[in-house]
Amino acid sequence: MKNALLVGGGSKFGAKLTEQLKTYYTVYGISGSTKSDRQNLNVDWKTCKNQTVEKFLRGLPDIDLIIFNQNYTALNDSCFEFGKEHVFNVWKRSVEWNQAHYVNCILPMYILHTVYDNKHLLPHAVICWMLSSSIFETTENAPVDYKGQKYQNYLSMKRYAENNPHTSIGICISALKQQSDIEKSKVFVDFLQRTDLKSGQFYNSTK
Repeated sequence: MKNALLVGGGSKFGAKLTEQLKTYYTVYGISGSTKSDRQNLNVDWKTCKNQTVEKFLRGLPDIDLIIFNQNYTALNDSCFEFGKEHVFNVWKRSVEWNQAHYVNCILPMYILHTVYDNKHLLPHAVICWMLSSSIFETTENAPVDYKGQKYQNYLSMKRYAENNPHTSIGICISALKQQSDIEKSKVFVDFLQRTDLKSGQFYNSTK
């Protein structure tokens, strides 16, 4: 049995994704809503740091698949309209924005380097970022921080693909929006079993 690391596996879709992954993998997870045990680490996304995940990462077995599925947004429309919110609330959101950027964009880099440095990232491993088609759409009314962080992860994915032998891909499953979370997760996991995945590619569907 191969091993997968899923970051962000406790959400509604994440939970279904975890179950579907078990068809092919022993699943290890980092989540804000699962109980910590040998295979899972429960974290508070609002306060977690590198040290929070260090011990767990070092205890992982050889990894065949890593999926970054975590989402943490902090901003809303009132942040961009003067006088809409008290400045203290804006300051509070700026602190959360900093943490959200860490969770979504910086933590993945730390995870990848730690797993690799411990010689547990197998050469054939697939590294997958859950992205959004909104990063290329000027009319999409997605939250500013969500859209910006997804785009940075897209650029990071491309750079990892250029410099490493592993298969680094991004994927958006919005084309499956009419399907249930169970159906979407099954299609997504089956898609990851393909042998023709191209490193550096952003797949805007699972076709």
